[in-house]
Amino acid sequence: MIVLCLSISFVALRVSVAAGYTAETQAAINAGMDWKESSDVSVQRLLMWERYQDRIPTFTFAEFSSASVDIGQCISINMFNYMVPMFATDENDIRYHYQLVVTDPDGIIETLPSSGTFVSDSKGLAYTDYVPAKGGNYSFTVIFQDLYYKWNDTVAMRDYTGVTLLSSNYTCFVWVGDGFVGSASSELNSISVVAVVLVLTCSVICLFFIIFTKRNGSDFLKTL
Repeated sequence: MIVLCLSISFVALRVSVAAGYTAETQAAINAGMDWKESSDVSVQRLLMWERYQDRIPTFTFAEFSSASVDIGQCISINMFNYMVPMFATDENDIRYHYQLVVTDPDGIIETLPSSGTFVSDSKGLAYTDYVPAKGGNYSFTVIFQDLYYKWNDTVAMRDYTGVTLLSSNYTCFVWVGDGFVGSASSELNSISVVAVVLVLTCSVICLFFIIFTKRNGSDFLKTL
């Protein structure tokens, strides 16, 4: 048992010397920090380990175009995480991935997209539309998927290399009407348009009558 312990200590020491790590970096690696780079960890990277054990919590949110629609009307959904993707640009592939779980009024669950994920832009935003086919209360749950930060091209990126942004989710409810409200509203709008046209027509007729009587007043009145 003593020989085994000595062997393990010797191997750990030999790795530390070979890699050229400081005692602080090697201690974190020995404790479980995910670090495969040849350089020592930065103060920021060490903080990610000491504070979060390389597993960083996230907060997901979504914006919906409306809290209530009618059957067949489109709902636009914007998905995002409060923490933008670190050092993401239009040129690299640092992106977030989302899924949308929709539960209709009958309890039927649909996961979107049907395969794969919604991939964000460089700001961490993803977009989709949904058209409900039933009336009632729908629930929408946006799921942000775990992201293992593998990128290490720059010193700044290596502040996060090896950490995992943990999955989080956000749920919102949207009421879908059966369409009668929309139809009634359309009918009222049509009636309003007709009423406005009638009023304008009557006003024009009255205006012409006034002008005519002023020009031909006495002669016109004698004929009545």
